Amino acid sequence: MRKVTVCSCSTPFDQFSKKTHCWKCGDVFCERCIDKNIPLPGQDSGRPVPVCRTCFRLVQKISP
Repeated sequence: MRKVTVCSCSTPFDQFSKKTHCWKCGDVFCERCIDKNIPLPGQDSGRPVPVCRTCFRLVQKISP
């Protein structure tokens, strides 16, 4: 497992910025960069889960 210390937006992870993983791609982001929630196809619960902006756009394209 790799240790992620900085978000892709260059925000460092510390006691003030929480790490959150995208439920689709698994990458780690800060709370500002993972501000979308959407139900994922194939997920049993059907409840919206946190996803990154890239995955949010991908899921929206393939959703009916």
